Amino acid sequence: GLSSAVSLAQAVIAIVRDQIKENSQAYPSIHFLLYQGWVVPCICCSVLMSFGLLMCRSSGLEWVDLVDTFISNFLLTLTGTGEFVVVAWVFGCANFNTLMKARIDWQANSVLQFLWKYVGPAVLGTLLVTGAISTAMHPVTSVGWASAVGWSLVIVPCTILLGYALFASDDFRGSAPACRCLGTTTRASVLVGTGSDLHDLT
Repeated sequence: GLSSAVSLAQAVIAIVRDQIKENSQAYPSIHFLLYQGWVVPCICCSVLMSFGLLMCRSSGLEWVDLVDTFISNFLLTLTGTGEFVVVAWVFGCANFNTLMKARIDWQANSVLQFLWKYVGPAVLGTLLVTGAISTAMHPVTSVGWASAVGWSLVIVPCTILLGYALFASDDFRGSAPACRCLGTTTRASVLVGTGSDLHDLT
């Protein structure tokens, strides 16, 4: 209940603040949000509450079912699969180990690397396919615009994430892309080898 709502709100607020901090030089007008600590939480909580009001209507159960179906069956599994693919294949386990070794003196062993590369994507891919089949066979709603809302919960976030990763990041080069292309604030400007050779880590 309450503790879950607080933790979810904290995650949203932290992401918004990180993005404001990262883009404050390009957009000086938003810099004041970093010093007015109450503004970002109020805005985020107000937006989240406005969405939550849909669940308080007489059709609240149908909205809960709609949101839960599309987010659980598609958005979460797509996000998890993308994380496995980006970390293990795009960024690379060797680069990840180099970064973690420099930051917290820890490296993923071969078992974890195997799980990240093969087992994780396979399991989540299976869940994604079975969820799609289940939704196709048993639609959560027969109302066209409601189905469009459900699919938008999946398509819009994925489109924004892919657009940011491909176009908004000047660190994306294809061979050993920096962590910034994943939408995080961690950056590895130059990654060399698989050992302790990590230069220009910021």
